[in-house]
Amino acid sequence: MSTLSAGANKPSNTLAILDPERLPTVKYATLEDVQKAIAQIEYELRDNTEDIISTDDEDLKMHGFSEWSSVRVDTLPIAVAYPRNTEQVSTIARICHERKVPIIPYSGGSSLEGHTAAPFGGISMAFHRRNPGKDFDR
Repeated sequence: MSTLSAGANKPSNTLAILDPERLPTVKYATLEDVQKAIAQIEYELRDNTEDIISTDDEDLKMHGFSEWSSVRVDTLPIAVAYPRNTEQVSTIARICHERKVPIIPYSGGSSLEGHTAAPFGGISMAFHRRNPGKDFDR
């Protein structure tokens, strides 16, 4: 049974989990590691589509900034991935995980909750080109 701490709106048992002293140190990929991940994604998905990943400035701005968001960071994603199916999503996620590259999911782009923010760089994964009806398991 959890109790409320004085002056807090959270149960006391969750406060210990959020204690900065207990949080692990996370090391994200360097710019060089992200560039290697981009090259690996392009190589592994080379037969599937030509425009699977973009480093175009306009794409980065479109997927890394929102006028609607109250979250403001000074960094953009390093690249934007455009997977077309679950297999491509899985490949991109595997490579990013192996290389410690953050993934920022992107769907509608409203970013009301700050989801386009890329404080650690990384790869924005845009799902609007995906064909969900084609590969959904039912």
